[in-house]
Amino acid sequence: SIDITYNDLNKQNKKNRSIIVNRSKFDRWCADEAKKEGAYFAYETVVRKILTDSKRRAIGIKTDLEDFYAPIIIIAEGANSLLTKQLGLRKNFTLNDEILSVKEVYEFENENILNQKLNLNANEGRMFEYIAGPLKNKFALGIIYTNKKSISIGLGVSMKDLIKSKKKPYELLDELKSVKEIANILEGAKPIEYSAHLIPESSPKTMPKLYSDGVMIIGDAAMLVNNLHFEGTNLAITSGIYAANVAINSLKIGKYDAKTLKEYEKLIKNSFIYKDISSYKNIMRTLHKNSDTFMGYYIDKANEFFKIFTQVNSIPKKEEYRKFIYTFLKGISPLRLIKDGINMIKLIIEAIF
Repeated sequence: SIDITYNDLNKQNKKNRSIIVNRSKFDRWCADEAKKEGAYFAYETVVRKILTDSKRRAIGIKTDLEDFYAPIIIIAEGANSLLTKQLGLRKNFTLNDEILSVKEVYEFENENILNQKLNLNANEGRMFEYIAGPLKNKFALGIIYTNKKSISIGLGVSMKDLIKSKKKPYELLDELKSVKEIANILEGAKPIEYSAHLIPESSPKTMPKLYSDGVMIIGDAAMLVNNLHFEGTNLAITSGIYAANVAINSLKIGKYDAKTLKEYEKLIKNSFIYKDISSYKNIMRTLHKNSDTFMGYYIDKANEFFKIFTQVNSIPKKEEYRKFIYTFLKGISPLRLIKDGINMIKLIIEAIF
C-alpha cells in the first residue's frame, strides 16, 4: 500500500484547526438553542407534502400529525428531497447523482487505548482515507477518524458501482475492516453504532432551483456538498444562515414571492460554496467514468513502482524500471493513456483557474 501523510505541526493555531463534531449531540444543542428563541419542534413525524394555493405558491406543510401554515418554508430534508421534487424544483436523480455512505463506530474501554494505538496525545486526532484495496475499480472512498474514546470507520460508494458490485453496503465495509492495518486498530474495540446516509454528488448541473414562491432549499436537499473536501455540515449551516437572513428580511417587508426570495440564490452563488462546487464540477464525473483506471490500474502500478523502489535484490534497478515501463504501457492502450492524461490536466486547470 502507499501512504501519504499530512501532520499539522502548528497545533497551537486554534483558528484553523480541524475538529470532530458528534452530530447527535450537536443537533440536540442546536434544537435547544432554537427553542430558547421560540422555535417549535414536532418530533417523530414526517412532512408528507408541501401545501400550495391555487397559484402553486407554498403556504404550509402536511405532516402525519397535522397541517402547519407559514408564509415561508425552508426545506432541509436531506439528499433524497421528495418535497423539492414535488414542487418541480429538481429533476429525477440518476445513479451517478447519489453516493451511499455507511459507517460504524467502535468504542474502546478508555481514551488511552486509542491514543496508544495511533500514537496520539490528549486532544489530538487522526483521519485516514482509503482508496482501492477492497474498493478497487469502484468510485468509492473509505474513511476513518478518531473521536474521544471511539473511532468511526465508513465508506462512500456510488449507487451505480454498488449495484454493479452486487454486494450489500455492509459487505464492502466488512471487507475494508479486514485490511490488516484497520483490523489492528479496531482490535479490542466494540461496535456501538451503525448508520447509513445518502450524500448528493453536487455540481451546478445537478443542483435544484434553490427558491420558489414561499420556499427556499438548503443543505443536502439543495445538493450543497463538497465531496472532494468532505464538506457538508458547514455548507448546510452556511446556506441555512443565508436563507434565514432572507426570510427575516422578507417577513419585514411582507413579500414572500420568488422574486423576493431569489436573493437567497444570489447569496449562494456569490459565496465560497458555489465557487468550490463550480471549481470541482467535473472531477466526480470524470472519476466515475474512469474508475477502472484512476481507482484501479494506476494505483496498482503505483504500488508496483514503489515495491521496486524499496525492495533489495540482485537485479539492477535499471532493468526493473525498464520492465515496469514496458508492462505499464502494455497494460493500457496509448489512446486511453492520452485521454486520461488530458482529463487530469483539464481537472487541475479547472480547479485552479
